[in-house]
Amino acid sequence: HNMRSSVANMISLCELLNEGDALEEHLKMLESSVHKLDDTIRTMNDLLEIEEDTQTIEKSSINLLDAVKNNCMLIQNLIKDK
Repeated sequence: HNMRSSVANMISLCELLNEGDALEEHLKMLESSVHKLDDTIRTMNDLLEIEEDTQTIEKSSINLLDAVKNNCMLIQNLIKDK
């Protein structure tokens, strides 16, 4: 949606520029749409990099009960120390 709205805005602004009315205002609006599209594309690239990184993370099994018990002990020790 973000990419499509930016592209639609740029198309509309290009059509307005061809009409020749309020050129400076339309150029500023076009610049704003281009920057929004650039931000969206950069965000998408960041998300794709994160997704690629998560696929390379090695997974391991844990015992959930042991993990909860260990965390409870740590919390109890923190409480005692205060």
